[in-house]
Amino acid sequence: MRFFLVVLFLVSCSYGPESPEGLIKMFVKDTSTKSVDREYYERYTTGDLLEAASSLNDEELKNTKMANVKKAETKIINSKCESSKCIVTFIVDYSYQFKDEGTKSYKNEVKKIAEVEKVDGEWKIGSVTNLKTYIEAQEPIDTAPKNN
Repeated sequence: MRFFLVVLFLVSCSYGPESPEGLIKMFVKDTSTKSVDREYYERYTTGDLLEAASSLNDEELKNTKMANVKKAETKIINSKCESSKCIVTFIVDYSYQFKDEGTKSYKNEVKKIAEVEKVDGEWKIGSVTNLKTYIEAQEPIDTAPKNN
């Protein structure tokens, strides 16, 4: 009986799209590792984020995958929920690998805040705002445009 209760507790606290935190982790993983289609945004977003995704043409939508991002990890910092709305603060850590510059890569940490809403019984991301970005590089980052 105790085993059953422990299993039930673990399943009910899952970090899938059934919880705001799980939805954010899944969304970051999916958008950093693969191209997602319009249906994906319609299923998991609402409000400003859905509007922004809906305004993209097919070519722009194809390029939403963060191709040079490696090892994206999400850490939930804080979550405050009231009935059908949550404000979640999280950090995304990832490495950015430049294709045209050999093995040069930068470690990035971006602190974000997301507004997550329950719409028709499902959690959806309404907006995401960057709060702070930290970039660690072993050498200077060249931001000047290249002249061809």
